Amino acid sequence: MKTQPLLLRLFAGLTMFLAGAALLHAQTVEVSPSEISAIQGGDRAAVKEVLRRNGVDLNDPQAVRQAVGSLVESASAGVDAAGAAQALEAISSTVVGGAVEAATETGGDVGSVAEAASAGATESSVAVALSVGADPGEAAEAASRGGTRGASDSAGSADVNGDGTADSRDRDEVVSRTSRGASEGAVEVSVRMGIDPSAMAERSAAGSSRAAVEGAVATGGSVGDAVRASARGSVQGASRGATTLGLESASRDQLIRSASTGSSESAIMSAAELGADPLEASRASSSGAVSGAVEEAAAAGQDSQAAATAAGAGAGAGTIRGAEAAGLPVGEMAQAAEQGAVEGAEEGAAATGEDAASLAEAAEEGVLEGEAESEPEPQPSESPDVEDTDDDPDSPS
Repeated sequence: MKTQPLLLRLFAGLTMFLAGAALLHAQTVEVSPSEISAIQGGDRAAVKEVLRRNGVDLNDPQAVRQAVGSLVESASAGVDAAGAAQALEAISSTVVGGAVEAATETGGDVGSVAEAASAGATESSVAVALSVGADPGEAAEAASRGGTRGASDSAGSADVNGDGTADSRDRDEVVSRTSRGASEGAVEVSVRMGIDPSAMAERSAAGSSRAAVEGAVATGGSVGDAVRASARGSVQGASRGATTLGLESASRDQLIRSASTGSSESAIMSAAELGADPLEASRASSSGAVSGAVEEAAAAGQDSQAAATAAGAGAGAGTIRGAEAAGLPVGEMAQAAEQGAVEGAEEGAAATGEDAASLAEAAEEGVLEGEAESEPEPQPSESPDVEDTDDDPDSPS
């Protein structure tokens, strides 16, 4: 992804804030060497024991975020640049999954814990990657994928959305909340570390989307519902990160677009690879991104139409990139993204009371813009070499 000059100017004054510094957690948790080994081996029970022994209040999102971040940092000791992404994905899955499992067993707010834990895991993963010279974007993607997978696997039969019934919608809610936390954490840590947050938002969304497709395929659930939840959460998290940091509207819209791009591209490629329907993935990702952007903009007092356009543009760009990478028909995939954007705008309008027609038009324009910018430029065709001929008939001698 190209560096965004506007964003870099905004963050130049923060570049040195934590560059090369220790990691992010003012409050650490005590963890023994044996517990670290257990967590590295995927033992969620060890995570629950650490949280319990350290008195972490699962009803306090900030406490959960800090504790999980500290635990990911501790369990990542000894990783090197080459193996950082793989290790961070596994550790994030175990730690986030353990925190969510603890919430389900104690009657806590599973969605809140999933979101806070995912944010903390992504923040620490990026910081760990930077400390060992690994790619921070790859780390954000790995942590998001691992955290989303771990939370989804651990939520079990919890009634996450509070409707009184535990069903597939609760799993989708967990996917949405972990995606939101990961995206928000990726944006915030990138600013503090002085790296481009738009690229980090894209990579984080890609990881969450991949995990959503994997989970749906593995459980026989709806890929469309899972992808929609992931895209919605990722876009909301990017927008919330911008709000927390006090960024201006142009930067917010760029982050929305980047998260939407990463979600759509990853959803399409993952669906194609895992035998799911890429058209469904494209439509669902576009729908989730636009509805999430509209709802979050309205809640923050921002321009909802601009948010819809940004999310649509990201979906359009991601769709073209994903379709081309997977060898899929670009035209059909683009049409699915356009349909999804309109659906997402209508859903966002229903939730916020804004004008559905205006939002749908803005979202569709965004998709077309993103598609146009991502389509490869046609290569000039080379004229075949033709020998010069004399048009005049041969003169008689």
